[in-house]
Amino acid sequence: MKNSNSKNFGFSLLEMVIVVAIIATMVALTAPFYADYINQSKWATMRANLRTLKKALNDYKTDKGIYPLSLSDLTKENGKNPAYLLDVPIDPRPLATTDWGYHQGSDPATYSLDSSYYSVSQ
Repeated sequence: MKNSNSKNFGFSLLEMVIVVAIIATMVALTAPFYADYINQSKWATMRANLRTLKKALNDYKTDKGIYPLSLSDLTKENGKNPAYLLDVPIDPRPLATTDWGYHQGSDPATYSLDSSYYSVSQ
């Protein structure tokens, strides 16, 4: 026999199952959007980093008349010439090399930057 003054606190099994089902449905609906958001942010980071590299390369060429042999030359400070970058930006693609596929052209006045998503040539 139950005491009429006592109260039952807690959730029933059915209430818990319903809450778990609602949470699982919400996760299933939002997971694809999250993956797309991550890809879009990597794309935006890569474009911004390529613009930064392009500006630094053009500044280097303006000062020295040719493009550098490697991207690490942009971070070196020598004499009166400042470093054009503090660090070479990171390529956000998986297993990317640190040089962004940078190649000075056969003519020292040209270069190419290559990311798996996007390419820039000058």
